[in-house]
Amino acid sequence: MDLRRAFDVLLSRRDVDPRRIAYIGHSYGAQWDAILSAVDKRMKTSILIAGVRASEDMWETSNSPDSVKLRQEWPLATRSPYMKRYTAVDGVRYVPHAAPVALYFQFAQFERDFDVASMNGYFEAASQPKTISWYPTGHELNDPHAWADRARWLAQQIGLERAPAVLQAWASGKELRLPRSD
Repeated sequence: MDLRRAFDVLLSRRDVDPRRIAYIGHSYGAQWDAILSAVDKRMKTSILIAGVRASEDMWETSNSPDSVKLRQEWPLATRSPYMKRYTAVDGVRYVPHAAPVALYFQFAQFERDFDVASMNGYFEAASQPKTISWYPTGHELNDPHAWADRARWLAQQIGLERAPAVLQAWASGKELRLPRSD
C-alpha cells in the first residue's frame, strides 16, 4: 500500500506525466516490484534487479554461507511455518499478472543467494512484454553495463532520453548540468 500511495502522490502533481511512471527494485525491492506490477497498472515499466523467484530458493536450496548457517541453526520444523506464510509474497506468484507493464529483469552471473534455475524460472513465469539481461557480477549488480542498460531501458520505455547521457557523465566523473524541461 505504501508504494501505491507513493504513486498517488506522484500522480497528484501537475509536473508528473502519468504515462512515464516506472519502478526499479533491487533484491527484496524486486520482490515488491513484482507485487506492485501485478496490482497497480499505473506504471509503464518495472525493472527487477537481482530478484529471487521464491523465498524457498534463497532460504531452502541456496548454498550461500548465510543460508546454510540459517538451515543449521533453525531446523525445518521451526522454519516451515514461517516459510509457509512467507510464500504469499513470492515474486513468482505476481509476475504472471504484470501485463501490460513491461518487465526488465537484470541478473548477476555470480549470484550468491540463489541459482540460475531460480532466476530463469522467475523470468519464464513473467507475462509479456519482458526482457532479461545477465551481467558478470555479483548480487549487487554494481556493473556499468547494467547501469547503462537500465538507462537505455528507461529511455525506450518512458522517454527518459537524458538517462544515458547522465549515466555516462557520472561514470566518467564529469558533472553534467542539463537545462530543466517543463
